[in-house]
This record gives sequence, structure tokens and C-alpha cells, in this order.
Amino acid sequence: MRSSMLAKFLTAAILLPCLQTVSSTPQAPEPSSQPQCDYICPPLDKAGWRPVPLLDPSPTEMFCSYPTVIGENPLDFYCIYSKIDSHLVYDHNADLCQDNAVCVTFTGRRSLRNAGRRNTLPKRRPRLSQSNPASDVRPSVMKTRVTLGKEKKRATKTI
Repeated sequence: MRSSMLAKFLTAAILLPCLQTVSSTPQAPEPSSQPQCDYICPPLDKAGWRPVPLLDPSPTEMFCSYPTVIGENPLDFYCIYSKIDSHLVYDHNADLCQDNAVCVTFTGRRSLRNAGRRNTLPKRRPRLSQSNPASDVRPSVMKTRVTLGKEKKRATKTI
């Protein structure tokens, strides 16, 4: 009787920590229908300039350049935002950077459903503005370009 009771006690003493370890093992998160953010550059800085789309290789920070003229160096006026929580990390834009990046939401279910695919983000991103100054086709801008082009041709002929 004592040996069977001792055997049960030892079995329980050995199995109890194992069961606690199994139950405390982190489980994979369930798909969430709560919106999640994909942060993008603010559509305008505080002075009203639009960002120029640039390649952004950093996994944790987002580089947003706000040129004031066509062809300006992208490193002249820029803001760096956190891709994790959207806060402003660095302002090299004369204190004209917005405080936070813009959140574009999508549901967690969609991102988990597409996890095995190459493009896990929603197919269409909201088009905020025509942000590339080089592709600006307003008549006043085109007239300025034509005038500058004629002056450049005239200057090269005289040389």
C-alpha cells in the first residue's frame, strides 16, 4: 500500500512540472480582426510640401524626403519616422515634419491569409497625391519647363 502511494506521489511530482511547462508554452496568436497599421509618410509636411517616393531599406525606420523644388537633393529636407509606432525619430526639415507618420489600416485576418504569398499587404494602397514633382503636368509647370529648355538650348548654342 505504501509503495503504491509512494509511486503515485513520485509520478505526480515528476509530471506536474512537465504539465506546467506545457501549459505555459507560448501559443501562436489567433488571427485578429482588429485593424493593424502599415505606416506611410505623411502626405504633406507642416509647410505643405509633398514627399518624394524613395526606396526605404530600413526595417524599423521610414525615410520621407520633402523637396521644395524639382530635382532637389533628397537629403536637403527630410524626416525619419519609426515604422513600429509612427513617431518622429529625426527632423531635418527645419522643424516642419509632422509629429507622426500616417497609419494605413488592414485587418490581421487578411495579412495572415496572405502570409504565404509574395505580397502580404493589400493590393491597392490609398493614393494620397501625385507626390513626384518630376511627373507634375500642370500647364504652368509645363510652360516653365519649356521656357527653361529653350534657354538651355540657347545657352549651349552660344558656347
